[in-house]
Amino acid sequence: MVTKNNYISRGVDLSIPRELQLFIWRCMENLPELHDDVQIFELKQKGKLQRITHRTVEPDYRRNYDLSMEDPITQKIYVVEQKDFSTMLLASEA
Repeated sequence: MVTKNNYISRGVDLSIPRELQLFIWRCMENLPELHDDVQIFELKQKGKLQRITHRTVEPDYRRNYDLSMEDPITQKIYVVEQKDFSTMLLASEA
């Protein structure tokens, strides 16, 4: 198994709580073997919960997570996978 390096953009570092960053990386680790190189994570407030919708285009994949968080945020995040590394960035930085 090849270990990948994970990187985050400045925008993610400044605006996404560390616990959400780590949760997204865990989602990436649990992906099926065949998956798209670009993962989309949509973060929204759902009542008092943080709703995270993880989706891809090819193959069609969608999974929702609801987390208890003190201050839920609204943001769209992309995780782009390369051969030896992955980068997490805000959609506004793409």
